[in-house]
Amino acid sequence: MSRHLTRLSPLENKVISWLVKDNNYLDMLNIPPELELSNQDFLTVIQSLNRRCLLEKVKQNGAILFKLNSIFQHFLQQKN
Repeated sequence: MSRHLTRLSPLENKVISWLVKDNNYLDMLNIPPELELSNQDFLTVIQSLNRRCLLEKVKQNGAILFKLNSIFQHFLQQKN
């Protein structure tokens, strides 16, 4: 798991940190303002994290949300 962390870009780390905080979910249509990412950067980060299997898709009220993979999230919480 530690290898995954060392390979993440600064933007990916930013999103991962936000997701692990308070067990947050990401909605592709609503970029959290505190992330301060452009639409393109946000989409690129989500695609990259999804390719690495670090995100899980969750359907909620017809919307597709993303959250951290539960195993990866547990690892990060134990690390901090």
